[in-house]
Order: sequence, then structure tokens, then C-alpha cells
Amino acid sequence: MIVLSEKEVKEAISMEEVIEANRDGFMKEFEGKAVVPNRIILPTPKYSGSTFFKPASIEDSSLGLKVVSVRPHNHEKNLPNVPGFVILLDQETGLPTCLMDATYLTGIRTAAGSALATSILSRPESKVLTVFGAGLQAQTHIDAILCVRKIEHIFICNRSVENAKKLSIIVEEKYPHVKVSFSVSTEEVVRKADIIVAATNSS
Repeated sequence: MIVLSEKEVKEAISMEEVIEANRDGFMKEFEGKAVVPNRIILPTPKYSGSTFFKPASIEDSSLGLKVVSVRPHNHEKNLPNVPGFVILLDQETGLPTCLMDATYLTGIRTAAGSALATSILSRPESKVLTVFGAGLQAQTHIDAILCVRKIEHIFICNRSVENAKKLSIIVEEKYPHVKVSFSVSTEEVVRKADIIVAATNSS
């Protein structure tokens, strides 16, 4: 059985590949070639969280299960708030073939789905992206949407200005051709946006 760490997962697949995998997966489900049961949610009230069990299979191809947890206090232990893993099984024998970290994978899968929708639904000439949130989902959504649209200006809106600044620095270093601003004024950044991402649990 293959075991992949988060670092190895990052090295194994690009955002562009994940976007295309999303497209293929959605089409397989639409064509009736994929089985995606409703997820099972087990609450863990003692720790203010939940754990999600998400099985799926694709006809004559893949069979697996993702287990992902939400633990909002994990950051106090320097751990990810949304840890997870994926196990893949051989369809014929039922034996496990791969166990991989899914913390980063969850982030890019979600963002890739949004990017796929953005490529279909947003105006091709869209230039301004507004992102609510400054965590992993915000960062991966920026990466994903820049794969499908030529964004020139990104507004990052977050309750924590410090976290918004940290993400701004990461984005500026990765995409020096893109202007990055952070703001706490919701109305202003919404009015200026061509595309809006809500990557936060805040309501």
C-alpha cells in the first residue's frame, strides 16, 4: 500500500490537474457512472467539532473514502483545524491501495470546484477578485481562480487584519504581477469585485 504525506500530495498534483479531475468527476456523476452517497456526520460536541465520512466510487476506476474533521481549537495546538485523510481501495479485492493525507487535498479540491464553476459562470474578462477569509481555503481559492481568470487585483477581507496581511504577503510573492489589498470594508470590496469568494465560516 502506498502512503503519501501532505508534502508528497502537494508534489504529486497541480491545481490545473485538480480542476480537470473535478470536471471529470462531475461529468461521471452526471452520466451515472459515479456513486456518491450522502456523507455521514458524527458530531463531537465536547471538542466543538464534527467528523465527516465521505465515500465514493467511479465505475471501473476508483473506490475510496475521505475522512475529514473540523476541530476549531486545533490551531491552539499548532495543528490544522480541518485535518483529513483519504483511503483508496482496489475495487476487485476491496484491499487498501493508498492512504494519503487529505488536509491540503481538501483545500485544493474545494477550490478547484469553485474555479471550475468560475470558468463557466464568470465573465471571461473578469479582473478583480474579492476573497472573504485568510486561511487555507482563501489561499487555495486564489490559486485556483488565477488558473482560470487573468486576475489583476485581489481584495482580501478578513476580521483579523494580521491574518489578511500574512496572506497578502504570500500572494504578492507568488503572483508579483497581481495587486493585493486588504480591507475590513465589506461593501467597498463587494462593489469593486468581478468575482467573490466566501472562504470563511464567519456569518
